[in-house]
Amino acid sequence: MKSVFVSYNYRDSEALMFADRLNHHLVLSDIEPIDLYTSIYPPAYAHESIVDAINRCSIFICFLDTNNPNVMFELGYAFAKNKQIIIVSDDFKLIPFDVQNSVFIQRNTPLSKLIQQIENRVQDLQEPTWYDELHVGSPVDQLKILATRPDVLDGITPREFEKIIAEWFRYQGCDVTEQPQGPDSGFDCQVQNFRGRTAAVEVKKYKSSSQVSISVVRQLVGAMLLEDLSLGIIVSSAPFTRSALSFVENIGPEILLWTLDDMIHINNLG
Repeated sequence: MKSVFVSYNYRDSEALMFADRLNHHLVLSDIEPIDLYTSIYPPAYAHESIVDAINRCSIFICFLDTNNPNVMFELGYAFAKNKQIIIVSDDFKLIPFDVQNSVFIQRNTPLSKLIQQIENRVQDLQEPTWYDELHVGSPVDQLKILATRPDVLDGITPREFEKIIAEWFRYQGCDVTEQPQGPDSGFDCQVQNFRGRTAAVEVKKYKSSSQVSISVVRQLVGAMLLEDLSLGIIVSSAPFTRSALSFVENIGPEILLWTLDDMIHINNLG
């Protein structure tokens, strides 16, 4: 399903009305509007909430306001994340040069016509070619794609990667409690019924040219001690350093270091 995030100046009452009406119409068209008001972040983490929302969307709609730094930041971030962008503005000349190839819709248009134009453009925009491929099949199939397709791995966000890993554990018969977004708690989820035990799981999405260092392992061990857990798992899209591999062999808590290739060959952990 396509998902849309709408960026606008919250002091712009007209843009707010447009956004509310647009989100309602998108739902009727089987398109998911990502609403910050339902974010799992507390108000103190508004920045993280916005970044997470843009990461999750497939289409970014911007009611351009060059005098509002928040709107311009969000537009720049969406551009950097290679989101498909629709810009609504009174004047094409106001659009920054870097994003002038985005879809442009004239703002000074009657409300109903403006919404229809945006809906039509959203329907025309396609998901990335790999999107449907990744979201069809079992979690094992998804991991196989991520393990063999660097372009797909680069295209998803760390949060999406965490979700896929959590679903893989559920698929293997485990119960999973995901940590709420916000300050880093040291691990991303707790996995119950993991061979009769509870494990703290930390997920790292790195490029294959990177490595997971010993500091990541130490951080997980510290978080496990606070939660009184004796089993930890680090799942990574990249390999582990030699020092990290050596470290887990010589400490009290049991720490498993898994790459995607490791997980593909594991069956039924429940």
